[in-house]
Amino acid sequence: MGRKPQISQCMIVKNEEKNIQRALSWGKSMMWEQIVVDTGSNDHTVELAKAMGARVCYFPWIDDFAAAKNYAISQAKGDWIVFLDADEYMLPGGEQKLYQIIRQAGDTFDALSTGWMQMGDGGEVALAGTQIRIFRNLPGMGYRRRIHEQLGFLDGRPMRICDAGSELAICHTGYCGEVFVVKKSSGRNRRLIEMELTDHPDDYEMMGYMGDDYFSQGDHERAGLWYERAIAGMPEMIPENDQRSAATYTRLMLILKGQDDGYGAQERLLELYQSGVNKIPKEADFDYISGCYFAERQDYKKGSQYLLQALKKIEQYGYTNRSMILAANLEQAYENLVSCFYHSRCLEQTVETATVLLKSYPYNMKGLYLLLKAFRRYEVDRQVNDTAILIDFLGKLYDFTVLRDNVFVLRVAREAGYEELVTSMEYLFGEVEWN
Repeated sequence: MGRKPQISQCMIVKNEEKNIQRALSWGKSMMWEQIVVDTGSNDHTVELAKAMGARVCYFPWIDDFAAAKNYAISQAKGDWIVFLDADEYMLPGGEQKLYQIIRQAGDTFDALSTGWMQMGDGGEVALAGTQIRIFRNLPGMGYRRRIHEQLGFLDGRPMRICDAGSELAICHTGYCGEVFVVKKSSGRNRRLIEMELTDHPDDYEMMGYMGDDYFSQGDHERAGLWYERAIAGMPEMIPENDQRSAATYTRLMLILKGQDDGYGAQERLLELYQSGVNKIPKEADFDYISGCYFAERQDYKKGSQYLLQALKKIEQYGYTNRSMILAANLEQAYENLVSCFYHSRCLEQTVETATVLLKSYPYNMKGLYLLLKAFRRYEVDRQVNDTAILIDFLGKLYDFTVLRDNVFVLRVAREAGYEELVTSMEYLFGEVEWN
């Protein structure tokens, strides 16, 4: 069986008293050592870490996340290193799976690629991707870049990566509620990005991060200029799961989507769409943003075409390391598609798509409203009364013996002006009090 692998848990921290105990607890039973590198805390982080049994080291902040992380690596004596942030953790049972995978990996791989989940305010998974935070403690392994740092061999050698994403996942609790996972700017972040671009003026990824910095501050004009520079500097071929490059495209498209300067913005948005699809064809956010753009401008035919393509892509390719905007707005995407079909007088598609929407989001008012409007328009066009059929159909989506469902459907039926449905439901299920 060989020697039992020794695992070092490392992290750099500053003022993490709210997170440090959980950060050191989740894998404590399997860690050979736990190393906390403090970069200048003035709260109780250090005392709590020591009380948990961690070895605390100190590194003066020098405007360089990679330098601080590489110092932590230099302190580690284990065979493998687990490098998570203080606001990250693995799900219960993950530590045992981690140990088994590390034993199996041996010296065949240099690092593990795991799942990464951004947790929302209610504990739900808001975004998903992959990260490399677990790696062998090898000479020359470390981080580069002062900010938005990347792990690898510092001499440029490729890493041998084991894909453990289906078995291991890291949960992250920072930035809850933010679709794009863009931190609000600090002078420090922008300064570090500027320093990186001074050293590496052709780094299109760092240009994209600079765009994010301005984007998060609402300065869309400067953000757009940086995104344009980043796109101009991209190579012809990029990895299909390059979320950084996808984010550069999507955020520039969002800026253009919000503009109201006629054909120029539309022309540029469509150019970006085509360029983005050529580089990252599985990215559904390009289609989603384009669909929303046309839907908002009442070009419902084009809107439905792009939205359908977006939903098809996310169903086919998923949202791991891609399509993060659409993944966070699936209800809105289906709602927009229902609206496009209804306003295009595609009544059958309206009902079909609204049904899909309501099966997952039964209390989506606009979805039910447009479904009822489409059904009523169908009746008027054909001079028929199929209210009984509609009630039977709705009974597959709602339980009319439950007050909430009954009230909801009646409210929406009144909003839609569907008096025959209201009368029939009150006759069949009784009147309800309106609060």
